Amino acid sequence: MFSAGISLALCFDQLEAQSDSPQTSQIAASVAARLRKGESLHQAFAARPDAFTPLQIHLIRVGTQSGSLEHIFTQLAVYEEQKRELIQRLKATFTYPILVFAIGMLGLFCLPTLVMGGLFGMLESSGQPLPLLTRVLLGWAHLLRTLWFYPLALVLLAAAYHLALAAWRQDALRLAFLNHLLSLPVLGRVIRMLVTLRFSRCLLLQIRAGVPLLTAISLSAKATAFDPARQVGKDLEEGLRGGQTLAEALAQQTLLEPMLTHMVAAGEESGKLTSLLQCAVRLYEQELTHVLEVAVSLLEPILMAVLGGIVGLFILGIALPLVQLIQTFA
Repeated sequence: MFSAGISLALCFDQLEAQSDSPQTSQIAASVAARLRKGESLHQAFAARPDAFTPLQIHLIRVGTQSGSLEHIFTQLAVYEEQKRELIQRLKATFTYPILVFAIGMLGLFCLPTLVMGGLFGMLESSGQPLPLLTRVLLGWAHLLRTLWFYPLALVLLAAAYHLALAAWRQDALRLAFLNHLLSLPVLGRVIRMLVTLRFSRCLLLQIRAGVPLLTAISLSAKATAFDPARQVGKDLEEGLRGGQTLAEALAQQTLLEPMLTHMVAAGEESGKLTSLLQCAVRLYEQELTHVLEVAVSLLEPILMAVLGGIVGLFILGIALPLVQLIQTFA
């Protein structure tokens, strides 16, 4: 609509009327009202930090000042669509492993009471000494039948959730936990790839829009929504202020993938930083797809083994005393 010459206020009026989401309609109405009061678009966006990110606000400001707002809108639309596709890809990749894990946990609670309750009762009434595994499973089955177990479990889960939330709000604890995740073999690689891809995309978007490099670095680090990356952004800014090139500053950090450093170095030497950043983004997209496939291929057999192990324990816990009974009668 904006490219057709319609005013910004009318564009947001149309968005308010056409949106199926009450929240989106309310945001559009708020922006349109501020535009009619004489505020600029980036000021109207800045008044709604719950709806617009610092990156979006800054790019809109740059586009307004440079007269390239339509181009900024196009680039932002592409960026947001790529981000949405990445989120959808991650959801699709991990849906099956999460489902398998949930089935395993459900079996841990349902098998002792619903499926094997009668068998456990028969074994318990046989009067024969039971193996340790069977006694443990019987104890677990009795625990699941008690009325106080489920309220107590809910209280413990709620307490654990609040403790985890309180720990997450502590910057030092959150940073230590995220750094630990980075040290894990497969998950750490996936996280690095995700952070590098988001950082590269955001940096490319801002360089194309004419944002100063220091500002672009800061906003790109924040756009990753990853605390260690924000610290990397601060280190990169200090390096640039100290006279280093971007490639030299990138070479001193260990979070972002090394290939980004090589691409930036080649881009700075050739004067084609934008083209090589775009190439890096494409390569990281392909590499991330491959890494996710490898991660899932490793995760699926592990989860299936856990699921099979849970079922196997219950079968073994029943089979061992049955064999003892047969031997006694024989």
